[in-house]
Amino acid sequence: MTEASQFLTVAEATRECARHDVDLSEATLKRAADNGELACIRTAGRGVRLFKLEDVRAFAKARLA
Repeated sequence: MTEASQFLTVAEATRECARHDVDLSEATLKRAADNGELACIRTAGRGVRLFKLEDVRAFAKARLA
């Protein structure tokens, strides 16, 4: 799997934001996804949110601005 197509869970996305010095909670990321601010896919069954790595990085960078 290439980095460009890597998907992250909410917990992993939170840690990725922290790596970019953006302190966001899991609830904030879920809310952003639900509001359409951060793209995600939902798995069948439990509906786990999965975020593309590049989308999370762009979202974190936008929060710094």
